[in-house]
Amino acid sequence: MSKAQRVKEVLLGLLSIAGAALMTLVPDLGYALVALIMCVSLILGGIEKIGYYLTMGRYMVGGRSIFYFGILLLDMGILAGSLSTTPQSLIMIYLLGCHLLDGVVQVMRAREQRGFEAPWKLTLAQGIANILVAVACILFMGSMNTVVYIYCAGLVYSACLRIASAFRKTAIVYIQ
Repeated sequence: MSKAQRVKEVLLGLLSIAGAALMTLVPDLGYALVALIMCVSLILGGIEKIGYYLTMGRYMVGGRSIFYFGILLLDMGILAGSLSTTPQSLIMIYLLGCHLLDGVVQVMRAREQRGFEAPWKLTLAQGIANILVAVACILFMGSMNTVVYIYCAGLVYSACLRIASAFRKTAIVYIQ
């Protein structure tokens, strides 16, 4: 990880912590902020993947899957933006689906990293935390303020892990 990427990860982590603090201080605004953050992050992630495909990914094996993933993220972000005027429970279900899917993917990635004898515990912890946030939000779906608080706790945990991974030394793999 380069120095610029490390700075970016730390800034994103601090921004996430600030957003979580704002959502807990004003829980009535929490739903709108969650919808806005989700919409903007999905759209920016989709644009980033498409940009990566246009610059480097098209020359790679499997590069087309990066392009398709970028289109999917962009579509999900646009859908999330259009759902902001619908009932709160619908956008929360959409958000929980994203957390659950991300958690399952991270747990599977940790399992794969363990097989390659690479560092895997942090990835597993982050995946389990995402799954627990999704399950807790499903259990407390009746109270939107409680869901916002649980989401904020998961956001702070994820931000702390992001900052910790930015300060962790990057291992270089040598193939002989």
